[in-house]
Amino acid sequence: MNRQTFFEAYRRKFGAMQQATVDGINALFNAGRDLPLQHMAQVLAQVRRETGGWMAPIKETVMPDHDDKNPTDATVIKRLDAAFAKGQLKGVKTPYWRDGEFGPGKSN
Repeated sequence: MNRQTFFEAYRRKFGAMQQATVDGINALFNAGRDLPLQHMAQVLAQVRRETGGWMAPIKETVMPDHDDKNPTDATVIKRLDAAFAKGQLKGVKTPYWRDGEFGPGKSN
């Protein structure tokens, strides 16, 4: 796949990207270089959804527009507790984050 063509199309669809986004996408391409194109597309879509479009490692509860991209674990736990108490975490049955584990696959 031609990465320049990909990034041009991505920018047309989603707008300008920060360098961390470009680096994150390139890291995914490198890690998934042997994946069929359809699988790589699924990986990219899932990562985009899970990171709020950031496309790079990011702590849970942090969005690309937040000033603090690296809050303390205590801050993340506080945010998750508040969202859980309000019923905003659909599908989460138990507060998995209280032991310091964050991220996908920890929601049950």
